[in-house]
Amino acid sequence: MLVQKHLLSLPSGAGHDGVTLSELTNITMLFVRCHGGISHNPAESVTVEDVEVAINVLERFLSLLVTQF
Repeated sequence: MLVQKHLLSLPSGAGHDGVTLSELTNITMLFVRCHGGISHNPAESVTVEDVEVAINVLERFLSLLVTQF
């Protein structure tokens, strides 16, 4: 399986609980593409396919993380 070594930094105004947690440790956020770029709104909409991609990315991240400890 190909592992990309390049990290993409995507500055975001999204804070969520990440702001508080970042005072304790490094954090990362995984964003799922929303139709029309609308998020945090009742009109927010994602596709099953995009959620599947996000789940696969999270699964891969966790499997790589566990090998480091």
